[in-house]
Amino acid sequence: FDDLTSLIDLDLGYNKLREIDGNCLGSLRNLRGASLAGMNLKQLPPQLFRNNKKLVTIGMDDNLIEEFPQNFFAGLTDLENLFLYRNKIHTVTSNTFKDLENLKELSLDYNNLRYFPARVWQNNKKLEKVNLGENQLSNIVDSNFDFMEKLRFIELKGNQCIKKLYG
Repeated sequence: FDDLTSLIDLDLGYNKLREIDGNCLGSLRNLRGASLAGMNLKQLPPQLFRNNKKLVTIGMDDNLIEEFPQNFFAGLTDLENLFLYRNKIHTVTSNTFKDLENLKELSLDYNNLRYFPARVWQNNKKLEKVNLGENQLSNIVDSNFDFMEKLRFIELKGNQCIKKLYG
């Protein structure tokens, strides 16, 4: 993609690629939307979005991702929509989303998440919609939602924490 420097949207979804080169998006500095959905990706190169600071939407749903490299989302301060549903994500750290200060929508439903660190979204003050349904969350604490003044929608269906709240 080296010569496509004006490209603003890229959809690589649902093709036969099983891995992606960490430098393949490097020249796409104007990229605002990227879909890597349904590619059966298991591992993500740490530097994949390093040069894509204008990204607003990333779709990596319907893959086999278990965890993110350290600082994977670093510098993506314009990102508003992050779709990670239908993966195998089991771990989210307190630093995973720290640079995503303009994030408005986060979809993590249908993964293998068991818990969230306290204040995991402390830098995501603009978050309006969070999908966490159909995970294995066993405990949700109030501090998980601190700083989320703009939150309008949260989905927790199909988690053990709901059984504890109402059972």
